Amino acid sequence: MELCNYLGSNKYKTSAFCIIIDLPIDSNNFIHNLNDNQYSLYLHEYMHFLQDISTAYGLMKLSNTLLYTKAQAVYAIDKKIKEIKVPAYVSSDIKSYSYVKRNFSILPTYIGDTTKSILRNCHNFNNKEIKIISYKEKEIIKPNINDKIKYLELIIEDNKNNRANVIFGGEIICENMASLVEREYVRNVCNNQNSSTNEYPYYLAEKLAKYIYPELERLSNEYFFLMMDLCLTETFNPGYVFYLLVKELKKANFINNINDNDLLNIFNKITNGGRYKLHEIYEEINYEIEQVFYLPMFEGNKEWLKTEFKRLSFLRQNKLIMRCFMQYNNQKISRTAKMIMDILGHPTIKNDAYEAIIKPPSHAFHFHQVQNISLWYFEAYKEVFLALNNKNYKCQMYNDCFRSKIIKTKVDDTEMCPEQIKIYNATTTNSLCPFGVFWRSLGLWGKKVAL
Repeated sequence: MELCNYLGSNKYKTSAFCIIIDLPIDSNNFIHNLNDNQYSLYLHEYMHFLQDISTAYGLMKLSNTLLYTKAQAVYAIDKKIKEIKVPAYVSSDIKSYSYVKRNFSILPTYIGDTTKSILRNCHNFNNKEIKIISYKEKEIIKPNINDKIKYLELIIEDNKNNRANVIFGGEIICENMASLVEREYVRNVCNNQNSSTNEYPYYLAEKLAKYIYPELERLSNEYFFLMMDLCLTETFNPGYVFYLLVKELKKANFINNINDNDLLNIFNKITNGGRYKLHEIYEEINYEIEQVFYLPMFEGNKEWLKTEFKRLSFLRQNKLIMRCFMQYNNQKISRTAKMIMDILGHPTIKNDAYEAIIKPPSHAFHFHQVQNISLWYFEAYKEVFLALNNKNYKCQMYNDCFRSKIIKTKVDDTEMCPEQIKIYNATTTNSLCPFGVFWRSLGLWGKKVAL
């Protein structure tokens, strides 16, 4: 989830709980040093953090990262593989991991197209201004159980008549939702009605809703925000559910009688009350984390995650909380937004020099020392996942290692971190970097990926 504009390349690392603000800001007091435009970018990325840690969709991706990486390691160990071909294999024969492979195989349908995928498929496409030409329902067969998964495919067109096919999934909803937070903050604080944000993907969910139900042009942004949040929070297939929700709102003539209860009732009928409750998903994630983050050095990470889960379980009891998040009422940010951000704190935030800072959850006194919450272990686990699933992948934490003097020279884009090569060859004798800690704890020591 990367946002590139004149203020740099800012991003949130999904399932790694890390925000990168590509600006020369003071990490010791960064929020107070941000101007309004910079703070709007921080809000954008913070919204991705909330999506990651407090929605069924975000937690599904975290679970897939945890379990699929472990399943890949188990297969490599079981088969005594010394050189792992990428993407690393997961067996569907092992009963305890067959569902992991199946779930991972359908994940791209739920995710849909991303910010960059459309440019790979249509090189000349201009993201700045787009319009929807058509949409079509499609389906795939879920492996092994013959269950059908429906999804939505759009044809969109830019201002030069270039067309592209787009799978409308969770990533587009995440980006549109985060963009709404950013735009509303700038409009509220800077009194700026115009936005320089690209319409793809940052307006696409709104455009789809208005394409299907034109009268929604009169709907306030806080309700669009709520609709997107409901789809992410309670479903694994938010793109298709959002489409169904808009269609049902049109049938109910919702725009002429806007109220919260009707919206929630319509949504609950579509989802049949939701298959999984958030607290049940949290229990499952905690169990999965225990299987992977089992070393004593990971205790701070697990405690941080449990603390955040407990607070979010309470906050999410109010299904309308994210509509309140967008109710500014002449405040710089809404009271609800400030309350949520104070209660949860923030995950790892890095500036352009990769200086990092973490704000623990408020009044969580067991996190009084920074070393108690070394959240970069979440980031390191995601890097192992990426190394096992992308050919010639270079660990992206080398800047952190450079600052920590684990490696002596900065790594060029064309080279692999020397510490990563030592880990693959099992030749490093120094203290292991975070990537190396997980490579070893997963039982991959002495194994390397085929380069």
